[in-house]
Amino acid sequence: MMSLQERENRNWTAYMKSTWAQPERNSLKEKNFALPVPEKGRSYAVPESGAPGALWKLKQIKTSVRKNYFLERITNLIKENIDDENYGIQELCRDAGVSRAQLHRKIKQATSYSTTRYINGIRLSQAKVLLLQTDLNITQIAFEVGYYDQRYFSRLFLKIYRQSPRDFRKKAILVSNEAG
Repeated sequence: MMSLQERENRNWTAYMKSTWAQPERNSLKEKNFALPVPEKGRSYAVPESGAPGALWKLKQIKTSVRKNYFLERITNLIKENIDDENYGIQELCRDAGVSRAQLHRKIKQATSYSTTRYINGIRLSQAKVLLLQTDLNITQIAFEVGYYDQRYFSRLFLKIYRQSPRDFRKKAILVSNEAG
């Protein structure tokens, strides 16, 4: 027969095991572990109000919308001044109303590109459109997108797209002739 002390110890041990070793299914702690952890740049549906993590997820969604708005604003500023060779990071900071460091940090976080690379990417993508849709020569296209040195423009184009602007246009013409 078990003594009263042994029975109490046994009950206490069983109680501790049930309480601490296996938490209740409805505990707040376990619900927090069950929630998916949002990744950067991904949007998630906001759970019903009162659910654990609801405010945090809502904040994440608002932040990503702000990033998209900021990038859209920066892109529009670059496109508005695309033909100005002197429109660089300083002018972009002035027009956007942010510091150079903040501009670089936000662009790098959103795109993983440096500010200069982002500006060049927008200019070169516009050059690509002009190469496909117009009959302007390479020098004229370089001027249109803000590069007054045609050789520098061609080097950048080659670096980004792995083909010269001339070869890009030739291939596009060949593809359109074969298709049509």
